[in-house]
Amino acid sequence: MDNKSPILEQIGAGRSSSSKKSFLAVALMFSVSLNIYFLWFDKDQTSTLNAEASLPQEVKPVVQTLATESTNSPSEEVSIPPKENFEVAKASFEPVESVEGGTVKALSFKIKNSLNYSLCKIMSKEDGCRQLAAYISRLLTWNININKEMRKGDLVRVIYDSLNNQDKFQVLKLNYHSAFHGQVFSFSFYHTPGKKYGGYFDNKGREIAPRIVDIEAPIRDYIEITSLPGDYRKGRFSGHRGTDFKADVGTPIYSSFEGKVIRRNWNTRVNGYCLEIDHPRKGVITRYLHLSRALVKRGEFVKQGQKVGESGNTGRSYAPHLHYEVQQRSGKKKFIHPFKSKTHKFVKQEVPPARKDEFLKTATGYDSLFEDS
Repeated sequence: MDNKSPILEQIGAGRSSSSKKSFLAVALMFSVSLNIYFLWFDKDQTSTLNAEASLPQEVKPVVQTLATESTNSPSEEVSIPPKENFEVAKASFEPVESVEGGTVKALSFKIKNSLNYSLCKIMSKEDGCRQLAAYISRLLTWNININKEMRKGDLVRVIYDSLNNQDKFQVLKLNYHSAFHGQVFSFSFYHTPGKKYGGYFDNKGREIAPRIVDIEAPIRDYIEITSLPGDYRKGRFSGHRGTDFKADVGTPIYSSFEGKVIRRNWNTRVNGYCLEIDHPRKGVITRYLHLSRALVKRGEFVKQGQKVGESGNTGRSYAPHLHYEVQQRSGKKKFIHPFKSKTHKFVKQEVPPARKDEFLKTATGYDSLFEDS
């Protein structure tokens, strides 16, 4: 039968309408639930961000970027952390004359990193590896640039006197096989009879360290130059400003050039007894620190080569010595290296011909100790 009852058609129509209304109601409730969810989620995220923004500045994670190009905005500031106070071991050393009770040792090693690192790999700090490295470095500095010309594999052979009950060494012989220069630098300690102190000479009998000519020298008799301008020292200073001449207390000190004494004994806690002399004709100012006596007064005119004081160990000093500074007189306060400028004349002494055979015998005797090491 194709014809449906009117009653059945009405029931079917009612069911269809009821289903549509139910579907729409469910869809509406689902949509409202989603809106409520997202609104609540967004509120929670906003609350979290606001909470982070309200954190104290010191607990915020900060990422600092330093631009490689400068900006033109004056309002932009870059916070640079303060410099750390690095402590660097004292660069100077204290060579001494041989004394009874010392122990002569021979040592051979190759450079693996720095000189100090290489030596301390085979010799303990308690035995003085750092001090011995400083001795070797000071001798080599007259011929090679330690920081730029030292190479991995360079051979170092040294004979030294390790003095009992003293944290000191006396280097007697040094051979350095330099790959950079393609040669062996050889130095031997020799004390020429009649001289107050000994020195280090190459195989030809020529002293390795230059000496300022007597008329311009602030000190003429000294044991050794123990520090040069630019050497790093303990503390936050960038470098040593002067030349240190190790000498006995009371050794005569001379004015390098003619001039006028402009300061005497200032800041004695650090400088000790000291003098500052102005040399207008030379265009420099010289300073003499750690004296035992200052023999001239402020305002006094002095001649070149005139005795103006005596060396000592006053002020902040590790051992008796003269600290000698040379500074440009005008413009910026530039400190001058007396052995690398034209301010001073200097020479290299040689073993006297009458003593050359004796010197060569001494140097050869040292070399024989290498064969047993």
